[in-house]
Amino acid sequence: VSRLGAEGAADEISDEGLGSLVQAFEVQKEHASPGRYVGTFSVQFRPVAVRAFLDKRGMDYTEKQSHPMVVLPVLSLGGEHTVLWEEMSSWRNAWAEIAKTTRLVPIIVPPGELADIALISTSEAVEGNAERLQALIRKYQAGGAVVALLKPVFDEKGDITGGEVLAYRYDLGGQAYEPFSLTLSQVEEEDVIVIEAEELGGKTAQEEIEKTPELLLDAVRKIVDELENRWKEKVRETNVTGPALVMAVQVPVSTLAMWTQIKSRLGQIPSVIRTNVVTMSRGLVHIELAFRGDLSSLQDELNEQDLEIKEAQPGMWVLGEYTESYSFF
Repeated sequence: VSRLGAEGAADEISDEGLGSLVQAFEVQKEHASPGRYVGTFSVQFRPVAVRAFLDKRGMDYTEKQSHPMVVLPVLSLGGEHTVLWEEMSSWRNAWAEIAKTTRLVPIIVPPGELADIALISTSEAVEGNAERLQALIRKYQAGGAVVALLKPVFDEKGDITGGEVLAYRYDLGGQAYEPFSLTLSQVEEEDVIVIEAEELGGKTAQEEIEKTPELLLDAVRKIVDELENRWKEKVRETNVTGPALVMAVQVPVSTLAMWTQIKSRLGQIPSVIRTNVVTMSRGLVHIELAFRGDLSSLQDELNEQDLEIKEAQPGMWVLGEYTESYSFF
């Protein structure tokens, strides 16, 4: 249920209740040895039963997964000393660990290969260079980027006590949204003397940070939770009601497979009610597109599916692959 953004629901179900939600399962691989069994299973759930289970408990969830987000985990060690590509940090490791899981907002952590370093430097990431961020986002075919800047603090013994994470968010075009922050706390004492990483020394600071992987993982989970909450809010805003509007739309396509792909993307948009094919010729499909809401909201939803719609002439619209940046949050 974490994929639906309703993680808490898993704590409320019994083994018997879980069994009633399962439709089928398959053993993908298994290995048995004396006293030990290891297996990988693929489980298929009953969609209607899962929805009923979540609705009954008033869980806030969505079945619509967002585009992936590229995350650049930057570690600040005081002053201008920041770490992104230069060396593997525990902060980056924590993000890489979370990226392995299936999420409502999928996370991509670039491996830091030469192509990544050439696209954007550490300073350009911290400064929010729109052009460089856009290039990186497009390389990974993502829906946006997050620069997660960790500023750790320490006590007089040199032990990490917490710190602050600043999450800077950017859309597909590299344009910034309002950032949000998260305060980390490793201790509860109010009289702890706080020392910045710069005073402790970069190398020592990194060594101390490496001793607190759970603190970093907890911070990453909270940031991802916030990203998913914002995504669910975005989806709720697009689940509109009201009378249907119908548009005559031309869809230029080079192959039948391309039209099939576009039609599939249209089917992922909550406000689109139906797409009726009026005529189909070589290279062009004429459709009637029925949707609820306004044109601006439809455009945003189309952009999220890597599509856009433009008015070629009064009353005639053309639908195709996106060329502009779009809003993720």
